[in-house]
Order: sequence, then C-alpha cells, then structure tokens
Amino acid sequence: MIPETPIPHVRGKTLLINGLVKRRGKLENLTDDTLKFAISDEDTQLAIITKTTGGGISQTSNGTYMIEVPATELETLDLPKDRYWFEVEMTEPSGRRWVVARGPVILYPSPFA
Repeated sequence: MIPETPIPHVRGKTLLINGLVKRRGKLENLTDDTLKFAISDEDTQLAIITKTTGGGISQTSNGTYMIEVPATELETLDLPKDRYWFEVEMTEPSGRRWVVARGPVILYPSPFA
C-alpha cells in the first residue's frame, strides 16, 4: 500500500513534485514506463490537472521523477478550494499499472497577494 504524502503548496507559485519509485527495496528504472499525474477535486473525483511523461513529467533510469505544473496554469484554473487530491500512476510496457504516490494537495494563500 502506498502511504499518503501531503503536498503543501503556496498559491501563485510553480508546483514541483520530486519522487522516486522503489520495488523490492531497489530504485526502479523508469525510462520505459509511462507516468501520469492528476490533481482531482476530492468531492467529485474529477481530474482538474493531468500531466504525463514528456508533458510536464520527466523521469530517469535511477528511479526518480519530477512533475512540474507552472504557476500560470494553476492561476488559469482559479482553484477555489484549499484541498485537492493527487495521484501518480506508473504504467509498465506490459500494461500493468501501479499507483506510486498519492495524497492531498493543500493550497495556502500567497503571502504576497
């Protein structure tokens, strides 16, 4: 089971998430896998933001990945709630899918607003 990892984020800033994937205690080579990231409304469970490998997600052979959601994209969406849900799903070349990270995204007001 994947533990939930809360992500605090200040509104008006680019959201960067760094993660890693281990299997049986070893870092997983992610170069052949596809990652999908989604932020969803907790109540409706509808995806608001999605990113996939090559489109906002970079991944490496040493098991690490980075997800970037630009501040301008977040501002365009005008997210009214303070809490959303995120999930990172990995799809292997065989088609097998794994959830490798999930948890709440907690949005805080910008101190400069």
